[in-house]
Amino acid sequence: MPQTRRTLMNRIAYAGVYFWVTLAVALCLAAPASACKSGTPVTRVVEMKPSPNYALTTDESDRQQLTDGKLYRYPIWTNKGSVGWVGRTPVKIALKLRCEGENRARFTGKLRLYTAKGTPENGVYIPRRIDVYSREKTDAYVHVGSALFNQSSVAGKRNHWISVDVNDASPDMALVIHAEGKFLMLDEIQWQPSNNATSQTRQAEPDAVRDVVEDSTKRFKSDLLSRARSPDSPASFPRQADRIGIQAWFQNPWTRLDALPHRDTLQQAALELDVTGVDQEYESASLGLLNTGADRTVRVQVSAALNVRKAIQLRNIERVLAADGSLVYDPLRPMPEGQLTLRSAEAAYIMVTIDLRKLGAGIHEFQLRVEDEAGATLVLLPARVHVAAVPAWPRDTPRAVNWAYMSDMPVWTNSQAALD
Repeated sequence: MPQTRRTLMNRIAYAGVYFWVTLAVALCLAAPASACKSGTPVTRVVEMKPSPNYALTTDESDRQQLTDGKLYRYPIWTNKGSVGWVGRTPVKIALKLRCEGENRARFTGKLRLYTAKGTPENGVYIPRRIDVYSREKTDAYVHVGSALFNQSSVAGKRNHWISVDVNDASPDMALVIHAEGKFLMLDEIQWQPSNNATSQTRQAEPDAVRDVVEDSTKRFKSDLLSRARSPDSPASFPRQADRIGIQAWFQNPWTRLDALPHRDTLQQAALELDVTGVDQEYESASLGLLNTGADRTVRVQVSAALNVRKAIQLRNIERVLAADGSLVYDPLRPMPEGQLTLRSAEAAYIMVTIDLRKLGAGIHEFQLRVEDEAGATLVLLPARVHVAAVPAWPRDTPRAVNWAYMSDMPVWTNSQAALD
């Protein structure tokens, strides 16, 4: 009986020790992952690429000034204690966090940047995007935070604190900052520990990268593309396209090309092409195709006499990302065998270029035919080219058109000298 009592007491004692040890471990794990025992971590700038180059702020102390705790009044870009770049984006800033007397391995919290927004006249804005990377033991980096900033949400002619949430980062971090416009102005970078959150466990091991600038640029571009894509808008689809799933129309290529033209615009668009020019020039038009169904591949062919087909070139007007984050139709891409992929709910445009030098004077007709992959005709649009002959220029006469202001010299006083 006494032996049994001792065994029971031992078990109770062991259970008590286990409880307190477990509680201690839990409390340690629950402690904010970014809080130092001595307070806020010391933040130090290790490197900046490219180097700051704005004349009014650049000096030999730029690295120290970003973490010196000194805040300057607006406009910060007129003070040597701030740091600025002009015509250089993105910018990479390498940071190192350190807790006094500790060897802390991970940090969770916010990186805060003191920056400024000016006016459209001076062109100073807060950054557009910031990505944060954690340098791991393999010397590779993992993405641990990012933020996009909306210029319309902050007032001009003043300084602003902006922040990026960072989760489970090593003491060695890299910021990649994308400027909005020509200038990037910073005055301070601070680390703000998380007050009530612990480092969140990653659901999956993130992909490690070597070049953080390249990775950040890809992320930025992907985000801009996803935001710039036109949303599906069935109300805008023309009724004429319901049967075959494609609406086709002709349009002046030098006007605005919309990814999702409104129904009213399409109903008023030209369904026949009529081109007039002289026999020594090129003429252009664009063919628009709006696919209202699933993504599909089509072929666009020219039906005409051989000499007319040889005078016509079809190229895809590709939609690309512009510097302001919008998607625009700009570069011309070849269309091998007339093939073209039509995205769902997004217009595609084809530049139709006609070399009138290869056509004699008179009227020339052709058709633009859109076929599915089986060769069935989906759309057939007629076109007509009126070519006028112009008299041959004498060989001894310059083939040029000159213009000038009345004050220009010597155009009006001695025209022959101007030509010579």
